[in-house]
Amino acid sequence: IVLMTGTLTHKEKSLTVMGHIEGVPCPVVVDSGANITIVRPDVLTKQLGNSVPATTSVLKTATGETATVHGKIILKVKIGGAEVSHVAPVADISDKFILGLDFLMVHGCSVHTGVGSLHIGAEEVPIHKPLAFQVACCHQVVAMEDP
Repeated sequence: IVLMTGTLTHKEKSLTVMGHIEGVPCPVVVDSGANITIVRPDVLTKQLGNSVPATTSVLKTATGETATVHGKIILKVKIGGAEVSHVAPVADISDKFILGLDFLMVHGCSVHTGVGSLHIGAEEVPIHKPLAFQVACCHQVVAMEDP
């Protein structure tokens, strides 16, 4: 008898699309539960240097963690063929770019999780759905009886 067993691991928790922030290719987390759109500073350093207007704000996440806000900036965001400008805080977050409810509403976006797409203007962009689990490794087990 040969049995195959796998180990399950959590891989990805977010809906994502590929986009460009200030011309830089960037994974974009689509988060309708986030009130605001946020960009991480390192996404912008080559294009904008240190030209982000300073602020003393702090963001508080749903889990109670805080993130330093370096300022707000008007960003060029391109998703699919749609390019828009959007004001977003620059903050120390784990994701490179979070597309929040403010962006979705202002730019008339629709998220279709069943179909797996994000509509922005006339554009339909595929969403990478979260993989709750993936097989991380596989082991072969052989059961033998003693003669």
